[in-house]
Order: sequence, then C-alpha cells, then structure tokens
Amino acid sequence: NGIVGAGISITTGAAWAAQLDGNGAVGVAFFGDGAANQGVLGEALNVAMLWKLPVIFVCENNGFSEFSPSATVTAGNIVDRAKPYGAAHEAVDGNDLMEVWHCAARAVERARNGEGPSLIEARTYRTRGHVEAEATFLGSTYRTEEEVEQWKQRDPIIALAKRMLDSGQASQDILDSIEAEIVAEVEEAVSF
Repeated sequence: NGIVGAGISITTGAAWAAQLDGNGAVGVAFFGDGAANQGVLGEALNVAMLWKLPVIFVCENNGFSEFSPSATVTAGNIVDRAKPYGAAHEAVDGNDLMEVWHCAARAVERARNGEGPSLIEARTYRTRGHVEAEATFLGSTYRTEEEVEQWKQRDPIIALAKRMLDSGQASQDILDSIEAEIVAEVEEAVSF
C-alpha cells in the first residue's frame, strides 16, 4: 500500500485472521520511525492487546522521517509507545543480526503463546537515500557523507560474517560460496 503506516492495521487484521484460524501464524508489520507517528500504531496496539492478537510491530528506526531527522519530528522513544497498552516491547541494535534474531524469537513465542502483541524498535540507519533520486530534487543534503560512511562500517552482514569467521562457525571459502550463490540468484532474477 502507499499510505504511511497502513501496513500496521493490515497486519493487525491478518493477525486476527490467524488467531481465528488457530494455525500458529504470526503477523509482522515493518514500518519506519515516521510511520510510528501515525495514530494507527496506537489503535493497533490497543485492539491487539485487548484481543491478544499474534502480531509483532517492528519499527525500523533509521533516524530519519523521510528527510527530517527523527529528533525534529518524534517525541520520546518509539519503543515506549507500547507501555500504556501493556504490550511487550524491546529496543534492539538493528544492525546486530543476532540481537534482532533473538528479540524476534521472543516476540514470536509470546504471540504463539497467546500473550498478544510486541513492539520492537530496531535502531539502525539507512545508508541509501529515502528515494534514489533525492539528490536531484532536494538541492541540499540532510546528512553528511562522513555520517553515512560511519554507518556503512556497521553493516550487519559484514559484522555477522566477521563474527562467524572469528568464532570458527564458517570459513572464508564457505562465506564466499554463499555470496556467489546469492549473486547468481539475483543476476538470474534480473535477467528474467
């Protein structure tokens, strides 16, 4: 959909359907920090808690609401928006794949156990623009190249690969093989 935050209500409806079906499915809504300022988040948290819906709300807080720094348009911490409803909530380093994985697993377990919704605020950064052509119509930048480069150094895939190499969970040959498979799959999809 093209409406900011609308996926939150759609996913809440899907979670209700999953609850009625009793199939163990969990609805997951992904949205940015700008969408967290829409009233639909509060409405969805309210009904999801009342009905103990199996739904997870994941805010990918990248520090910008489109082109505006979040601090200029967002009051308080997004994760705290779950507190008035009594919903489970966690803030995580969105660039740490293992931390996100474990947090998501806890939320899925709560949802499947009938404990209702969770709000996860994954604090991260977008190294690319909100839209690819923004430099042509903005006329000025809203962040520095140095800032972007600092965050690129925290790339979650590179960090996970390093963790796996350092712990002996994978060799460089295995990681290279996985990357080659992924590149080939993407190239095949583009060709198609």
